[in-house]
Amino acid sequence: GDYSASLEHFQRISRQSDYYPHALYYISYIAYVNEEFDAATDGFKQLVDVEPYRGLAPFYLIQIEYRRGNYDYVVESGEQLVNAANGEVYDDLVRVMAEAYFAKRDYSQAIRYIKQYPKEKMGRQENYIKGYSLYRMARYRDAVEPLKRVCGAEDDLTQNASYHLGDSYLRLGDKPHAADAFAMASVDGFNGDIAQDALLNYGRLKYELGGGMFNEAVNVLQEYLRRYPHSTYCSEVKELLIASYYNSKNYDAAYAAIKEIPNPDRDVKEALQRVTLFRA
Repeated sequence: GDYSASLEHFQRISRQSDYYPHALYYISYIAYVNEEFDAATDGFKQLVDVEPYRGLAPFYLIQIEYRRGNYDYVVESGEQLVNAANGEVYDDLVRVMAEAYFAKRDYSQAIRYIKQYPKEKMGRQENYIKGYSLYRMARYRDAVEPLKRVCGAEDDLTQNASYHLGDSYLRLGDKPHAADAFAMASVDGFNGDIAQDALLNYGRLKYELGGGMFNEAVNVLQEYLRRYPHSTYCSEVKELLIASYYNSKNYDAAYAAIKEIPNPDRDVKEALQRVTLFRA
């Protein structure tokens, strides 16, 4: 594990030596580990046609280009390598291919490769690739389970996955689960645009679900106005808030909320009249 000491000795081996190809492999590998990708690429390219590194060198080259974000190289070179690989190398390659196609927004190919990745190795990132790709292909029912597996930790990946999970549930007509997912996505501190849109959807759904949830809708809609007082959706949110107050029989709060609305239209004035009557 002392790469600096070993490198010093490998570099002393002459190009004319029978040991040179082996030394070059380790020199290139150490450069790869140290993220010195130019040096690593130069070394592995020299080993592409040299036994016993003919099979290993292209694998490292594709990993380097993947880590550089050169996804065109990955997809162009990966197909032939996948067909010739097995074991751990095969697993790593299909994972790299899936993410490369995902980054290129070729979601059908991303699904093709992520399905070949072993189920026991599927983590949050892999499930996100699968779930989001299925979502983008409008396969909402199939997207639900992998997106659910992403959620949990308080981070931007959970926020992103839960937002698309909420939209998947909404498109499937499952409003209670959609509301729960949007609630998770509405957390502050990560992607502000996603949080704002998720909170709006959460409030709308709580209002639409009605019943004993009007008080919950009030809390969510009030939170939206507190966090986003200049949003273009504030008028809609205030109208939902008034209706939620009315339906929750909290007429004092409904009256106060209506009186705060500037330039009320006919519907708002009618709501004020009804609320005033019931308040009396």
